Amino acid sequence: CVAYHDVVQAVGPRVAALREAEAALVACKERLAEAQKKVKGVEQALTEGQGSSDASNNLRAEQVSTTAQVQRKLAQAQRVMTAVGASKGKWERDAVQLRLTIDRLYGDAALAGAFGAYFGAVRGDARAALLGTLSSFLFSRQILASPNPDPLASLCPPKLLEDWAEQGLPSARSFHEGAAILTVANRTPLILDPHGVGLAWLQEHEGGNNVKVEPAESRTLRATLTQAIEVGWSLIISGVSSPIDPTLLPAITRRASKRGASQYIQVGDKDLEFNPRFKLYLQTAAPLCFVPVPLQVECCIIDFQGTPAARKEELLELVMTQERPA
Repeated sequence: CVAYHDVVQAVGPRVAALREAEAALVACKERLAEAQKKVKGVEQALTEGQGSSDASNNLRAEQVSTTAQVQRKLAQAQRVMTAVGASKGKWERDAVQLRLTIDRLYGDAALAGAFGAYFGAVRGDARAALLGTLSSFLFSRQILASPNPDPLASLCPPKLLEDWAEQGLPSARSFHEGAAILTVANRTPLILDPHGVGLAWLQEHEGGNNVKVEPAESRTLRATLTQAIEVGWSLIISGVSSPIDPTLLPAITRRASKRGASQYIQVGDKDLEFNPRFKLYLQTAAPLCFVPVPLQVECCIIDFQGTPAARKEELLELVMTQERPA
């Protein structure tokens, strides 16, 4: 009993101290958990603050970039406004010229139409005089036209003239005028071509449409014409000077009858279905007085003889072509 009492006396204070230490440990753990919670909150706030700072920096950079773009656009707009201000006088002059062009459009169109319809049979050197007479007539009727009208410019763009030059058409204006009239003619063209210039050019011009050339006296002319109408070829009847076969006149005068959606032309005793690609040209080396009167009435006569100046220019081009080094 004495020993047990001694043990209790020795161990009891230690057990009490242990319990106090355990209670102090629990309190310390609670304070530690609370401190860790506060630290976590501080770290979260710090992270959020860092994100807000990054977003603010990105927004600031975006605003700087937008400001720079606006300044560049403003500088461009100022340059444009400066250029517009400098061009104001030119634009005003262009507007005045456009109004004049519109006012003169009717007269210029009338001159171009008359040129294509009636000037073909006139020699190249007389066309300018006839054009001046027609311009005076329009002026007397108070129809405005350009002071120096140029029907050729109205009928043919420059690119078309370049194509004709590549096809072998001489560069003289009289040949350009003849070609322009030929391309806009509603009636079958009959070209007065004593030097063969028009015939050579036509063969190149219609080369893409399987062009055929048949003399007026050829025995195969009707067969070739029949095939050309049905298939859609281009046909040139050359050497027209004597009365032509009357059975060919419906094709020359383009007298077609319509049946349903198709058109038919009578050649002899046959009704031929007309192909829209078919084109017919007449050529003669003889003067106009030797051309049969029915053809003079029904065809669009085009003088391809050229003026003396045009012939001189053509010969000069030929010499230069022959003497040009390869």
